[in-house]
Amino acid sequence: MIPTVHLRVDSLGFYGQDEWKILKNLNLTYGARFEYQGNPWCKEKCYSRANTEFLASGYQAGSTVPYNATLQTGIQKDFKSFEGVIVEPRVAVAWSPYGEGKSVIRGGVGLFANTIPANIAANVYGNPPNKFAPKVTNGIVGLAADDATSQAAAVASDVAFQAGFSAGDTLEQLKAAVPAGVTFSTPTLYVNPNDYRTIKTLEWSLEVEQPLARHDVVSFSYAGNHGYDEPLSNTAANGWAANGYGGLPTAIPDPRFSTVTQIFVDGYSNYNGLTVLERHSFAGGLQGQASYTWSKALQLGPGAGTTGASGAIYNPTVYALNGETPTGKPTDNYGPTAFDTRNNFTADLVYTTPRLSNVALKRTLSDWKLGGKIYLYSGRPFTVTDSGISAKNVFSSSFSGTVLADTANPSVLGIHCGKSAVSTPCLTTSDFATPATQTDWGNTKPNSFYGPGFFSIATQLGKEIAVTEHTRFEVGADAYNLLNHPNFGLPNSDVNKGQTLGTITTDVSVPTSIYGTGQGAIVSGRVLVVYGKFIF
Repeated sequence: MIPTVHLRVDSLGFYGQDEWKILKNLNLTYGARFEYQGNPWCKEKCYSRANTEFLASGYQAGSTVPYNATLQTGIQKDFKSFEGVIVEPRVAVAWSPYGEGKSVIRGGVGLFANTIPANIAANVYGNPPNKFAPKVTNGIVGLAADDATSQAAAVASDVAFQAGFSAGDTLEQLKAAVPAGVTFSTPTLYVNPNDYRTIKTLEWSLEVEQPLARHDVVSFSYAGNHGYDEPLSNTAANGWAANGYGGLPTAIPDPRFSTVTQIFVDGYSNYNGLTVLERHSFAGGLQGQASYTWSKALQLGPGAGTTGASGAIYNPTVYALNGETPTGKPTDNYGPTAFDTRNNFTADLVYTTPRLSNVALKRTLSDWKLGGKIYLYSGRPFTVTDSGISAKNVFSSSFSGTVLADTANPSVLGIHCGKSAVSTPCLTTSDFATPATQTDWGNTKPNSFYGPGFFSIATQLGKEIAVTEHTRFEVGADAYNLLNHPNFGLPNSDVNKGQTLGTITTDVSVPTSIYGTGQGAIVSGRVLVVYGKFIF
């Protein structure tokens, strides 16, 4: 065991850009970024890494295979192979076909790469023997001093493993090493691909901006991107089912481990969005903007035993299942992302009352500021699952996640569950197959159903009062969810819940409030805040 480790995630970027004024009204900007991301490393050579990808060629599984034949310790670098320098070119153009102050056309395309999340390095370091995380499935609640408790089983398993790992003990030998009456609990394992690649996104955009008046401009824009080399987390690579449900093995592939998390870098995503925006610059005390966006965000869902944003297991035949040749189509798991919002309208307005010459009116009516923000967007998607399938088919404890439900009524696909689902379910169990009849991983793509939309107004009213020449006092009030309008969350989406399927039982808060930023934070009702502040 190493009491303290120092993990390093190095990154170094070089950027070059130039601008070419081709014509008086035509500019071209081009450049490239060279991103070097080093293979995460540990000063103490602390990594414990599987000798190769789980169940791939060269991986030996079985209760008679020593643990130290699979787990390589004393390794300094996280990945066996990493891509190193990433070249990210980009180019943009701006054209004013009718001269300055009139229509402007802008566009560009570029490649962008993300920095490696530091938690990836920590996960591999957490493999045994550095960290022994057994999955105890037996024993009662109590202290380690009682051999009948689950805690005693975990402690005894850890002691036996730490002593037997360097000696080359197998699972059978470790089972015999724990005290009589104690079942050896196997550890978990986290496995990265041999050739790791960081996430990349190709982005492009086109915008036409047209002045309407001296203080108003409207723009029409299109933006899109394609992400690739996105990681997918297979949390049930070592899972099995007693009846071989959906192609799962009938026995655990590697009994030396409980849950095995296998990472793939085969994920990809696509986004396309159209936006129209009207912007009014400050004039007559009023400024603000309003915009509407139609967009579509799609993503390749997880593969064999992998969990996505909905926590569901998608079609496992898309990727190699326990070393077998994949038979499914990648598009089987391709569907809307969990944040796919097709329609989105937002508006921001601020009005400042003019400074009047009359002393009395100046003190009472001048320098008031009234601001408002409107949020209006359509519902986000969700996936219908059936937890009853796991119970019906006796999945192993190393199998993680639930299974997508089979849709028996095609007319419900794409349904939008509105606020009426608070009292009347928008889906029923008869729309889906039963655990007794379903034999696959779901016949619909992930996130094929949509929840209720969202609407909220936030306002601010304040007044500045001059104290001295350079000091002012402002007093006012903020109102979040001014209309106290309830906004509802996604409906219950587990077929196994019976009559509560398709029923909304939660609400959501506004995206921004005094309590923080992010929809779902803190409270959902109206929040009023009175404030006062000195400005100097």
